[in-house]
Amino acid sequence: SSDVCSSDLISNLEHLGIEQAIVIRFDGDFAARNAEDFLRETVYERLQAKEVYLGKGFAFGKDRSGNIGLLKKISGELGFVADEVDEVTLRGHRVSSTLIRNELLSGRVNFARRLLGRPYGVEGQIVRGFQRGRTIGFPTANLKPQNRVIPKFGVYATATLIDGRWRRSITNVGVRPTFEDEKTPSIESFVFDFDGDLYGEVLRIRFLHRIRDERRFDGIDALKTQIEADTKVALKYFSFPGVTSSLDLN
Repeated sequence: SSDVCSSDLISNLEHLGIEQAIVIRFDGDFAARNAEDFLRETVYERLQAKEVYLGKGFAFGKDRSGNIGLLKKISGELGFVADEVDEVTLRGHRVSSTLIRNELLSGRVNFARRLLGRPYGVEGQIVRGFQRGRTIGFPTANLKPQNRVIPKFGVYATATLIDGRWRRSITNVGVRPTFEDEKTPSIESFVFDFDGDLYGEVLRIRFLHRIRDERRFDGIDALKTQIEADTKVALKYFSFPGVTSSLDLN
């Protein structure tokens, strides 16, 4: 799915030394396949796997019928290695996609980052917005995300990938409640020290630190004052020792 098979994830796999990643489109037909057919036809015959490992408790196939028991049975018949990997825990929590998703939906991007081992990112094309940010001194890039999982509405310190360089940015996720006519959720990023036109580009944004909840303001002046305060908080975050260098930010 798009929330886990993003370019950001693929690039992180590359950094881990994985030479090849095969992404299978998870549609209705694929979801309906039973576990044994998946192992025999996809894993063994098409991928010609020599070793297969499952996370502890992981289930696969239609109705989650596949498990380590079935994997070892089929591997014994077909002659490939199969084993189970111990689960990973953090602060007493079992690291899982469900836990990570819940943390993101609650806005806890810092803990989600520790669970993932990397910042959570979204990817999408920059589309034309109402350009209100430009009129108050904070021109934003409006991203139409491909990801299904979007962090809780609010304002975040973020990193935006532009021309192969991660840049410091601040991002609002939400419906812009100060403007009553807007109901569709949006992701808007203001990139520090950047003055280019990003319309039509496909960008990645990594969520690093939550600054505040989204809220309504009584007019443009109040909104502008709050944005100025938010940028100061974001810049203070980026000034902490190690933040910029550890994230390879410019």
